[in-house]
Amino acid sequence: MLNAMDFGIFYDNGDQSQSNTAGQMYGGYNADQGPATFHYGVLNAETRIAAYIGIGTHRMPGDVWWRTWRTLPADFTWQGQTPQGYNATYTDPQSGKPFTVFEGHYSSNGINFVPSWGGSMFEGLMNNLVIPETAWGKQSFGLNDRLYAQAQAAYATQTLKYPVWGLSPASTPDDTGNYDAYGAHNLASNKNCCPYSETAVTPHASFLALTVTPQAAFANIQQLRTRYKDIYGPYGFYDSVNPTTGQVGHRYLVLDQAMIFAALDNALRNNQLQRHFAADPVIMAIHPYLSQEKFSLP
Repeated sequence: MLNAMDFGIFYDNGDQSQSNTAGQMYGGYNADQGPATFHYGVLNAETRIAAYIGIGTHRMPGDVWWRTWRTLPADFTWQGQTPQGYNATYTDPQSGKPFTVFEGHYSSNGINFVPSWGGSMFEGLMNNLVIPETAWGKQSFGLNDRLYAQAQAAYATQTLKYPVWGLSPASTPDDTGNYDAYGAHNLASNKNCCPYSETAVTPHASFLALTVTPQAAFANIQQLRTRYKDIYGPYGFYDSVNPTTGQVGHRYLVLDQAMIFAALDNALRNNQLQRHFAADPVIMAIHPYLSQEKFSLP
């Protein structure tokens, strides 16, 4: 299946000396019109799975890993925080080319982390369902995945004063059938331009955190079940709840249920899903990228 797919169409192979977005992935591709006019420039996003596969299948050069930002450039003054950090130089495992990367981070409630675009849980942790970031990226995404989950939990419970945490895109907590993007503003690059909503908690966010903060995630799942009696239906957790009013969105979304099942498989079967994908040469090619990088985190 992967051999029949060309993830290279998402790669911007423009002149990197002339454009700070050359070497990143386009935000999409239209079969009739070509690539989108914008880039997904933040590496801490669910879209990095495309970079993993693109690098592993050799449809994208390793440049995409190093050219995509850990934090937005400091002169993007509209972003959520002024990033702190330092420049580091790495050698690409495939091409041998040197790349200088700004290893930036944000901070919230005393926790440093690499932010996502909207501060949501699936942006930060969805990749870890199938890529063993925890094991391979002990100083990069393996570390950040844990800190990001802790920062989101702290923001929800300490800053927003919610009794539970777990902000991530989900069905709205009502019975309209609508969908919205939910995220923690302090964890978001887009805080000052187009912030996500903070009015709903979704169970899938807690399940995503089982691999990186297992005790806290399990306790939060229990709290959701006991505090909001209406959140659990005949087929498991409904998709969202307003943590203040207790109003529930009585819907099951396939994407969110799939994340719950995948997270449970890893939690109950010694990361079986991660190990299955890690055995594939396409995914194995990512190991040196995750293992050699060191984020500007404790």
